[in-house]
Amino acid sequence: MAKKAAAAKQSTVKKPAKKAAKPPAAASSAKDAPAAASKAAKSSTVTADEIGHAAGAVWQALQANGPVTMTALKKAVGLTGDLTMAGVGWLAREDKLLFDDSGRSVKVSLR
Repeated sequence: MAKKAAAAKQSTVKKPAKKAAKPPAAASSAKDAPAAASKAAKSSTVTADEIGHAAGAVWQALQANGPVTMTALKKAVGLTGDLTMAGVGWLAREDKLLFDDSGRSVKVSLR
């Protein structure tokens, strides 16, 4: 009977809860923080050179395909939507594009 009581006592003993995983540590020192911040900023920065190349790709796509919707233009160029739109903006600022908004969508063409 003593064995049963000991076994019952062992089964009612609660095990300690597992510790939750710690989140990844931030920059370990003040010196690392600016480097990490600038690295993150560099990955999302678009240069004027990249926008210029996107404008060239937009020009070539419009020359090859004629008037297209913005969605079709993004697919034809093969760049991110933001970069494609920046290229369209570049060409629009130089007055190289026409925008036809008749209907449900906007079509873009070369002037």
